[in-house]
Amino acid sequence: MRSKLAFSCPGVTPKPRPSHCGARFRGIGGLALLALLAGCGEETSSPEPPLRTVRHVTVTSEPGRRIRSFSGVSRAARQASLSFKVGGTISGLDAVVGGRVREGQIIARLDPSGFRLQLQQAEAEALRAEAERRNAAVNYERIKGLYETRSASRTELDAARAASESTNALVSAAARAVELAKLNLSYTSLGAGQGCSVVEVVADVGENVGAGQPVVEVNCGEHLEIAITVPETLIASFSPGLPGEITFDALPGRTLPGVVSEVGVAATGAAFPVTVRMEGTGEVRSGLAAQVDFAFERGESTMVLPAASVAEDERGRFVYMLVDGDEAGVGVIRRVAVEVGELTSRGLEVVSGVASGDRVVTAGISVIRDGMKVRVD
Repeated sequence: MRSKLAFSCPGVTPKPRPSHCGARFRGIGGLALLALLAGCGEETSSPEPPLRTVRHVTVTSEPGRRIRSFSGVSRAARQASLSFKVGGTISGLDAVVGGRVREGQIIARLDPSGFRLQLQQAEAEALRAEAERRNAAVNYERIKGLYETRSASRTELDAARAASESTNALVSAAARAVELAKLNLSYTSLGAGQGCSVVEVVADVGENVGAGQPVVEVNCGEHLEIAITVPETLIASFSPGLPGEITFDALPGRTLPGVVSEVGVAATGAAFPVTVRMEGTGEVRSGLAAQVDFAFERGESTMVLPAASVAEDERGRFVYMLVDGDEAGVGVIRRVAVEVGELTSRGLEVVSGVASGDRVVTAGISVIRDGMKVRVD
């Protein structure tokens, strides 16, 4: 194996050998420095975030009216509990819940056997009373003839006259007893006085019921009405004939006209009962929850906004108003303090802060701020 020998000459200093690695690193560093210096002259720009889209309404001035809403329940204009005028055992029942009964239709019957016997007994008493009346009349005429021939005393004549008059009274009483027995027999049939709808059947066949005990509950008539309660502070504004609008949760999108038919004069607590008669029933039934709106005139005009468009913080209530921006379809948000009135079925009344024609944001309020640019929907 060959070995490398190092030779040195006296007085001669060897020159260092150039390093190829150092040259390589210096070249790479120079290129990086040039690239960095070239980048310093260019400004880096980030894309702008997209504008948020908001919804809005245009404020309009409404006539000087105030809408008051009241809750109530629909009911038939005439409700009745049908019952027998006499007691007895129910032998027949022709009524089902939800069914209709015609005027004069027999709904239920009692067992008439006992009432027929009472009628027969009354008729027999009437015949006996009539026979006694004839005998008393004949006896009075006989005594009267004897008295005229002085064959009978005045006392006998007076007794015969009294007996005749007494039997006449017995005949009248017996005749009335017959009429009463016939009436009681007719009362064993229960009929409808007019066309009605059956709401509830309280009794059943074979059940003993007393006079006046409800057997069938019915709603009669073609009209329905709404029973509401009005606070004492507003009752002076109500009078028969006041129009209103009626809506039902069970019939969304439908509004029916109504008119006040009765205004209570005695308060229950701090409210008065008021009855609103419906002009058209349609598909409305008894027992439905209803809302009745009344419009009361006021002197000044009002502005109504959706309740969701009015916000509140430590500075008070405010709305976000849209003003025109530099570009089409773009607006600038402006915070405007407002003073509100009452919450009605149409929205929240705004007393001051906005004017007719202003554009107020109704959606996206939680993510916008004063001075922000937005896209208008």
